[in-house]
Amino acid sequence: MVIDMTNRERALEAALQAIDARIMGEFDHPALKAFGPLSISTSDDVVEIARAALALPPDPAPVA
Repeated sequence: MVIDMTNRERALEAALQAIDARIMGEFDHPALKAFGPLSISTSDDVVEIARAALALPPDPAPVA
């Protein structure tokens, strides 16, 4: 099965990977590193990553 993901879907997947890595303490995970410096609070970081993901613009509508 082939799944064609949009840019937004890839970004959302990366955000979920970063949240998982932050919770699990995998500080060298590439998805987590992409979000920049972390705080000392896991919950603050998770909220920040989630907010960044929710603020992503939608993918443009396909052209027919």
